[in-house]
Amino acid sequence: MHDPEANGRDVFDRFADRCAKFVASRWFFSGCVALVILWTPTMFFMKFEVSQLLINTPTTIITFLLLALLHNEQSRFEKATNQRLEALTQEIASEDPVDDSGQKELNDTADEKKNS
Repeated sequence: MHDPEANGRDVFDRFADRCAKFVASRWFFSGCVALVILWTPTMFFMKFEVSQLLINTPTTIITFLLLALLHNEQSRFEKATNQRLEALTQEIASEDPVDDSGQKELNDTADEKKNS
């Protein structure tokens, strides 16, 4: 049966991916620079408190949303990395173990490097 909660996460993950790609683009950076450029003259024409409110409100909201996206990306990356490491561990464990002579050579080489 189809799990609606999993589907909701898939939709959000796709949205988060698109947002992350957009935020990493030059267009987002250009928009941030434009915001600061548009805000700068307000320091001279408005009260200081109003001017600060005009820049602090959007930057706080943007920062809050970007932190949520960053956490989502980090969690998914960590999960994918753990799955890959688990698969590699299982693959290595299923292979034939190194014979004793090969292990002895590895130990001898390690001992030589320690003594050097």
